[in-house]
Amino acid sequence: MSILYITADLMFSSRVVGAAKTCAVELVVTSPQDAIEKAASTKARQVILDLGTPNLDVEAIVPKLRASTSEPITIIAYGPHVQEAKLIKAQSAGCDQVLTRGQFNSQIDELLRKFSAEK
Repeated sequence: MSILYITADLMFSSRVVGAAKTCAVELVVTSPQDAIEKAASTKARQVILDLGTPNLDVEAIVPKLRASTSEPITIIAYGPHVQEAKLIKAQSAGCDQVLTRGQFNSQIDELLRKFSAEK
């Protein structure tokens, strides 16, 4: 099992990748275009969506991610606090948890440890 991380932000993703290594969690970084295929092939049980990713249609991708696996999948989305419309859209699309980027940054270790314990 792994966590699928949909982002295009190479700078911030290095922080998340480092936290995943510390928590001994397999993290697969992907683009929105490859996310559905990767979710199925990696048997991801958790998805992290960076709402700042270009060409990310959260309303379209969330149901596709859920349909890509027979197992339950947890979807966490985060985005800039100043882009409230994107955060609301993610909540409406069915994301399990929606955080501002600052909240996600401060909670990333805790979120990854929780996932690691659920394996």
